[in-house]
Amino acid sequence: MKRSLCVFTVLCLIWLAGACSRVQPVSEAANKAAAPVLSGVYEGVLPAADCPGIHTVLTLHADGSFSKVSQYLERDARFEDKGSFSVQNNVLKTTDETGEIFYYQVQPAALVQLDSQGKAIEGEMAPLYVLKKK
Repeated sequence: MKRSLCVFTVLCLIWLAGACSRVQPVSEAANKAAAPVLSGVYEGVLPAADCPGIHTVLTLHADGSFSKVSQYLERDARFEDKGSFSVQNNVLKTTDETGEIFYYQVQPAALVQLDSQGKAIEGEMAPLYVLKKK
């Protein structure tokens, strides 16, 4: 009887450890619910290393897709991207057609760009990484 109880206890602990370590993916239903709420046009001038800034227009569509236009100020450089987006824990993740990923913190009527790891940008330029909803 003791052996059966020990085996049962060990199996339960293994199952519990496995269940706790699983990463819960964002459900498609949760993303579809978030997309219409966030849909719209977000605009701002983001900092740039070699020019006065990058005028950025990010459009989130209710179907979970996005388009982004980035125009470098005082430069003849304009880039257009499109792809899909998802939201988890109040963080918007865009993935363009080439696989490039950008992260944004969702705030009321704004998106704040995060670094490539999805963490807040720090330093004196940090307050400039904001796209406001039009």
